[in-house]
Amino acid sequence: MSKKIFLMICLLCILILSFVVGRVSKTPEKQFVYITKDKVDTNDILDRDLIDAIIYIESHGNPVANDGKGCIGLMQINWKVWKKELRKIGITKKDQLYHPETNKKAGKYILKCYYREVLKKYSGGSKEYANKVLKKYDERKMRINVK
Repeated sequence: MSKKIFLMICLLCILILSFVVGRVSKTPEKQFVYITKDKVDTNDILDRDLIDAIIYIESHGNPVANDGKGCIGLMQINWKVWKKELRKIGITKKDQLYHPETNKKAGKYILKCYYREVLKKYSGGSKEYANKVLKKYDERKMRINVK
């Protein structure tokens, strides 16, 4: 199994566990300031607590974190690896990734890219399948959040 497929499977498992098991446990590590106190986006496939957990592990909530290897900001985004993709969502400069909301936007975009790829692989390569699953998920989540 290639490393890329293995990483995608791991990401899918993490995402599934975050939805099945529920929220990340509310342990004393919640003492750090959570950056994701923004409005809940009902169209967002990613759980807010999952994003908070990633932020905690990657940067301990430090928006100017820098690992010295090119990963920066809350979610430790590697500009060299992702700059072409991030330009598609309006992130055109490396320094923008030090802004908390922009860094979260980039991190969510990257995770969604992998999520879509995992669904395509799951179905044997069907982009249409991935799109149908994500659309159905969005519809269900919208109904749940409206209640």
